[in-house]
Amino acid sequence: MKSLIMTKEIRRVEQRIVYQTERSSIREDTIVYADGREEVHEILQSPEGVLILPITQDGRIMLTKEYRHNHGWVYGVPMGRKETGDSQPLDAAKRELKEEVGLAATKWTHISTHHNGIHEEGLNYFYIAEVLTAGTFSHDKDEDIQSIEMTFEDAFRLMDKGEIVDLPTFTYRIKVKKNLAILRNLVKTTK
Repeated sequence: MKSLIMTKEIRRVEQRIVYQTERSSIREDTIVYADGREEVHEILQSPEGVLILPITQDGRIMLTKEYRHNHGWVYGVPMGRKETGDSQPLDAAKRELKEEVGLAATKWTHISTHHNGIHEEGLNYFYIAEVLTAGTFSHDKDEDIQSIEMTFEDAFRLMDKGEIVDLPTFTYRIKVKKNLAILRNLVKTTK
């Protein structure tokens, strides 16, 4: 089966911020295609994000269960955004791990970096955190978060049942399923 790839020149002829908050903004880009068509696209501009998959010494994972006013209680991986004091994404990951689940890690593995989404600017950095030590929680004042420990298999079952619907956590599932043997080997080497 042949794949048809169409290329066309696309030019951004105008951009303007239509909404701005302390944490993000919405930008409208006016795009002109090679055929002369003009369209306006809305782009959510947000800071870089970090997502962390903490793995315990015995190979279990730590997820969060967080109350979000627009979704109710949501399971997910610890995550957050890069803030002013974070010079590197890893700094943000370390801070978020402490804030959200009260843990510190001495072994960090960067898994990948992804765009936030098709209509969103910013990058997300995915990390595995290992060799965990307990610390103190320091949730942001607007967060209600619980820390939940479970096996990979239990997390997959919750996804299959529709109880974990968080997109970044699903992204981890794809990476984990693809590399489960490698991850299990990582856990064995940290014991």
